[in-house]
Amino acid sequence: MKPLSLTIRVVIFLSPLFAVAVPFGPTKPLNLHGTIVEWLWRGEMDYEQAGSVATTYSSVVPAHYLIVLDVPDGDPKRLEAISSMVRTANIRHEIMERKLNPTEVLLLVPSKRLKEIKEGATLDLINYSLSGDERDTFPSHDKLMIDGKKPTLAGPLFPPEPAPKKRAKKPE
Repeated sequence: MKPLSLTIRVVIFLSPLFAVAVPFGPTKPLNLHGTIVEWLWRGEMDYEQAGSVATTYSSVVPAHYLIVLDVPDGDPKRLEAISSMVRTANIRHEIMERKLNPTEVLLLVPSKRLKEIKEGATLDLINYSLSGDERDTFPSHDKLMIDGKKPTLAGPLFPPEPAPKKRAKKPE
């Protein structure tokens, strides 16, 4: 009996050393058409997280939008499933905890800043899908349209400062 007991203890002790992220998904691609209720843009972020024994997990989260979209003709169960998967993302903001109506979905959309995005605008996402693991969520889509048009990128978050003006020489 002792060898089995010792084996179980060794396996339990060493198992965190070999733990890896368990992948989920990808979800079945979905075409979403709805009205933007709320949105938040966040730039690229680097973060580190302590992992199991002697490991540190670091990642770069690309620039993205968190969008609450009202999809009147969407399947409430599917919308809730997508929102739940988005909430597993390693992102902390109150929009992630927002209580959603049955026709609303929380979306994670990787994108640089877009000029046309605003509350009340119509958003179309073609072939939106999620995959990932317990550490992060990875969204993808084939096409994004705002008010029926391809969106344009906004300028940088902080525009460059103008160059200092050269002083004119005083005549002598």
